[in-house]
Amino acid sequence: MRAAVSALRGALAEQPGLVLVHRLSSMAVVLEVAAELGDVPVFFDMDDIEHIAWTRRLLRDPAWPREKLLLLQTPRLMLAEVKAIALAQQTFVCSERDRRYLARLVGSGRVQTVPNSVSFPALSATDETEPLVLFVGSMGSRPNAQAVDSLVHSIWPRVRAAVPDARLAIIGPGAERTSAYSFPDSSVSFLGFVEDLAAWYRRARVVCCPIYHGSGTRIKIIEAAAHRKAVVSTPMGAEGLSFVDGEEIVLRKAPADLADACVELLRDPSAASRLGAQARRRALKLCDRGVVVRQLADIFRTAVPQLDVAACTKQP
Repeated sequence: MRAAVSALRGALAEQPGLVLVHRLSSMAVVLEVAAELGDVPVFFDMDDIEHIAWTRRLLRDPAWPREKLLLLQTPRLMLAEVKAIALAQQTFVCSERDRRYLARLVGSGRVQTVPNSVSFPALSATDETEPLVLFVGSMGSRPNAQAVDSLVHSIWPRVRAAVPDARLAIIGPGAERTSAYSFPDSSVSFLGFVEDLAAWYRRARVVCCPIYHGSGTRIKIIEAAAHRKAVVSTPMGAEGLSFVDGEEIVLRKAPADLADACVELLRDPSAASRLGAQARRRALKLCDRGVVVRQLADIFRTAVPQLDVAACTKQP
């Protein structure tokens, strides 16, 4: 903490036009020097609502039975979030659902929705998919690791029984943290980091996201939609996204139902293609990186008219 505070003080000495803080852990550093900020406006990219993620994990996936006692710390975490929002000129969350929730705690004028965003690749109309299911995400995140275990142990055997030539590719670091990593099935591949993720999206017919706890919105679903993929997810996995069940995504809770949805789409490439196309159209309206950058530029320009917003928001 001392090193972080010292670095922030050094940055403030350069008289920045604004301070943009990512997540509550970084905001704790800013709160330490709040009296030294002067007129510098602070913007808080909250990302996930930490006390919601904390509570859900302890209720659904405690590391040991008595870890649930840490739920007693939830009010303290909520208070830290309220203090952070009070310090910031504006706080950003990634979904309207989260904005409405926080508005009840701190007032509607202090929080804005700034969606997670991705770049949308150019796609070929002639791409042909395979009976391939993808999961993409770091398994260093406990919700992702749990999702992979559920996918491999509870969902995949039912899919494979119905579609014998189906394949499952799990992409992302940390696979060794899952119990599924040693699953003895040649149809399941743990690929770790891949150089060309787009190539795997082109081949895949379905992306499966069986997430059961966490908060915020899942970039993996937005990214899959950008690649025009059919997505099968739990409602929790798609929380905060406005995709319509049955039209732009398939939402199911139980592992057997998730498996059956994957089977239907694997057997019907045309249906999978239609679902993916609808998802891409929805995501383009909400999550295109250029649109979100312009939204942020407008917010910063209003707050700090003299700031060179074009330079600050220039995309690489």
